[in-house]
Amino acid sequence: MRKTAALVLCLMMILSLFSCDGSGDQGPLPTEPPGTTASPTTEASTTAPPQENPEPTPEDVQNELALQAYGAAIRNEINVYYPLLNNDTPTETYFERICGSEKGNPMRQALVDMDRDGIEELILKYGSFFVILHFENNKVYGTDFHFGAMEMIYTDGSFSWSHTDDMFGYECGISRVSFANGIMKVEELCRKEGDSRFFISGAQVTKEQYDDYLDGNERTPVDFAPFDIYFLDSDALKAIELASEYWGIKDGDFDPERGLRYRVICKRKIDEGRYEVSLYRFIYNRSYEHFALATVNVDTGEITVEKYPDGKG
Repeated sequence: MRKTAALVLCLMMILSLFSCDGSGDQGPLPTEPPGTTASPTTEASTTAPPQENPEPTPEDVQNELALQAYGAAIRNEINVYYPLLNNDTPTETYFERICGSEKGNPMRQALVDMDRDGIEELILKYGSFFVILHFENNKVYGTDFHFGAMEMIYTDGSFSWSHTDDMFGYECGISRVSFANGIMKVEELCRKEGDSRFFISGAQVTKEQYDDYLDGNERTPVDFAPFDIYFLDSDALKAIELASEYWGIKDGDFDPERGLRYRVICKRKIDEGRYEVSLYRFIYNRSYEHFALATVNVDTGEITVEKYPDGKG
């Protein structure tokens, strides 16, 4: 009897196993190889690696043009539009005339985007004087700040100032500048008159509000470097010259038939003696076409050119 019961129980277990095995016949689930994690979105979430040399934006190109123009201006190769004798209308003049006997030669320099338009201004420091060069409409404009009218310049483009007068006594504040057709305008961010009156964006506030504003808007002073008259190293200038000769187009050449201006820019230094130089054509100075990129060896004069037939911008 016991043997019969054991035999029946064994038979039921065998039938049960066959029943489970035949319910889908899928076998075991696949496993990931060692060191990996299964994820159904892995392939979809993979992004393409960033380009090593992405095309510059129009602001990048304009900034490079500004740097070249500042260098040409301080070397007296092009004129600067500057309000001489405190005239509000800029007059075309040489940079050396801006310096004059009053300022002498600049001591320090820095590049700061004062008006936050993506194009840096060149700030020249003469002891207690500052001269700001601004690039706009393919021209270099200049203006200056004397004594306490500009004291500390910050990386966000703002600057501190102070003065003393008979009505308010000691007065100080922080402002920033903007430009329209080369003419500079000053916007006051905050100021205090003595220790009794405080203002933020022209509205009077309490001392506590004024202090909270300063604490919540900490600013980093700009580091000034020694003044460099060349601005671009001599090899970079030579690379531009060699590429210009190759293309038969100089930086700033104008095509009167199409009404377009050409630009030749030293894009970057590859290694010792080799530079990348780009040829652009501007359309209304807002968009551009990128024609060619030349690799120039200033030691051998060898030039390799890649064309950009579709342009950009």
